Amino acid sequence: MPGNKAVKNVFAGDSYTILLTTDNKVYGTGYNEDGELGFCNWDNVYELTEMVLPAGKIVKNITTSWDTTYYLMTDGTLFGT
Repeated sequence: MPGNKAVKNVFAGDSYTILLTTDNKVYGTGYNEDGELGFCNWDNVYELTEMVLPAGKIVKNITTSWDTTYYLMTDGTLFGT
């Protein structure tokens, strides 16, 4: 884990993984052919990489499906990749 951050929760899609840290940072790795990691590209990612989410938003919960990831923010807004 980058910077020895503590993991709060782990979420798994078809062939990708999303981690939420205790400081509310989100990291992703794995298959990204359908853009499920939200990196604005379709390149597979082979190491944990911090994801860029909407500015000023704090993640409350995450859910994954086959090739989609949804982020519920503390203000009630929803972000999806």
